[in-house]
Amino acid sequence: MHYKLKSLTATYGEKITIILMSTFGCLIGLATITYSQNEDMGIFMSEAAIIANGQALYSQIYEIKDPLFLYVAAIATTLLGIQGPFLLDAFMISISTPLSYLASRKLGFSNIPATTAAVVFTGTLSGAYFQSFRSGIAALVLVLACFLCASYKNWILLGILSILVVGFKMSYALFLMGPLLLIFATNNRAQAALRFFSSAIFTGVLFIGILARRNELSGYLEMVRANFEYRSNYPAIFGLPEGVGGHIALVNSFGSNFWILLVLIFFQIWITLKLNHKDNNLVRVSLILLSASVLVTLMISAMWPHHLQVLCLLAWSSTLIFLEATANHLKFPEVIISYAVIPILITLQLTGWRIPSVYTNLFAKASSPSWQIPPEVNYINSNKSQFQGVQHYARLGPNDDLGLAAFLDDNFILVCRNYAQVGFESDAKITEIRDCIKKMPEVIFVSSGFNTLIRPTGNYEELKRVVNKVLSEDFICQEIDARPGASVCIRVKE
Repeated sequence: MHYKLKSLTATYGEKITIILMSTFGCLIGLATITYSQNEDMGIFMSEAAIIANGQALYSQIYEIKDPLFLYVAAIATTLLGIQGPFLLDAFMISISTPLSYLASRKLGFSNIPATTAAVVFTGTLSGAYFQSFRSGIAALVLVLACFLCASYKNWILLGILSILVVGFKMSYALFLMGPLLLIFATNNRAQAALRFFSSAIFTGVLFIGILARRNELSGYLEMVRANFEYRSNYPAIFGLPEGVGGHIALVNSFGSNFWILLVLIFFQIWITLKLNHKDNNLVRVSLILLSASVLVTLMISAMWPHHLQVLCLLAWSSTLIFLEATANHLKFPEVIISYAVIPILITLQLTGWRIPSVYTNLFAKASSPSWQIPPEVNYINSNKSQFQGVQHYARLGPNDDLGLAAFLDDNFILVCRNYAQVGFESDAKITEIRDCIKKMPEVIFVSSGFNTLIRPTGNYEELKRVVNKVLSEDFICQEIDARPGASVCIRVKE
């Protein structure tokens, strides 16, 4: 059964709605900017600066994140400074509202469900689970763009965007099943599939070629393998049971609820079966497939609260299906009550949604971040004589660097690619780290968390033992007073 698209020419009312949705998105985007150097954000700041300084991803700076996230962050850093990646996230939040509205309308949903779903999507994405400078934000907005391309039956652009989604966040590849299903709604499915796969294959080959040209392909494949191993051990890391039960418990770890989400998907299926005679039934099936893929993705990867940002897709699909069904079966005033109650239940109860309450000095907040200079940089500036001729450095520690590399002079070159240690390094990785710091760097920055981090599983204690042995033999380490536990280690000259 084929689905009916709305007219591709926007009506006057739709144009006004798009303007309002864009304004709403901009306000939320600006209000949710959170400049942070803590945890992973600081590491990403450093890695973006290192790549922007000309070093190759994976081969010279290793990270278990997908390449497009860090490439784009490096470009944003080059163009806009340290705050560039944060401003990029604000832009993606801003366009998510009109993009969600347009995708919903072109998929055949009426104006009020489309408008409500757009607000729900942006509110969920920017709500309780939001953190700036995360790899999933751009990928989630690109998934919306994929649905929009499918609604326009632009299969070539859909192929390109699909590869971009995978390039930003490989684990989100499951979300592409929804828009791909809409290929079956076309009159010429073979031609549509040929256009999509030709475009996707060409873009994928180009992507791999760029990685190979930059000497990053082998490191990329290493990253993919490490990610699969890391994700498969998520329940064990949290001390949860193995198997499906452990992955269900993982979904419930940060405020979400697997069973409520599952019931929500069953309600979507029930409504779709009930409205089986409707022309846009296949669209509902694609949205159900999207919701199911969200739940599976959460079971695989919901290790930290920001991973629950993917619930914005489930909230979007649920709002569209429920409100469209409500509009077809209820009359005023029941329909108005339903339009108010359903989004509230979906967002507040399931996703912790909240609209940011700070709407003052938005532009000042966006354009004038206040950064904390890492103590290691202050130490260098206060002891410049010790660093005369120093060019090569390494870093030891978890995600507590406060964006160190982003504040170092460009003449400091990272030589040991494992900039941050997660605590689950293999024996081969430990050997690689040991051999590199023994031969290459003239200075090593040791974070305060390096010796205090505790991992109940993995080989982290062995890593600390091996590394500290090299530091004691080949380096003189000076603790930084402003950051207890952190030290700067300078190689002993022969």
